[in-house]
Amino acid sequence: MAIVSGTLTVEEVYKDRDQFAALVREVAAPDVGRMGIEILSFTIKDVYDEVQYLASLGKAQTAAVKRDADIGVAQANRDAGIRVRLNKQIDGHETEL
Repeated sequence: MAIVSGTLTVEEVYKDRDQFAALVREVAAPDVGRMGIEILSFTIKDVYDEVQYLASLGKAQTAAVKRDADIGVAQANRDAGIRVRLNKQIDGHETEL
């Protein structure tokens, strides 16, 4: 397991479990094969740590997505407000003609 964890960063293990599983299989298969055991399938149920580093990664990503969404909404509202004001100005000029 140390060989596998030394190959990937913590973030890679957390984000790409398929790659992590492939490396585990690659490293473990020869060892268990010598014992007459073949790995047919296995499941990684969870990846966690004691200091909540991985949970913090998820929180940071969630916060960034929410921030970007809030910025997008604010920009859309601003643009809509500008269009409304421009339309009112245009309508005001047309009625004066």
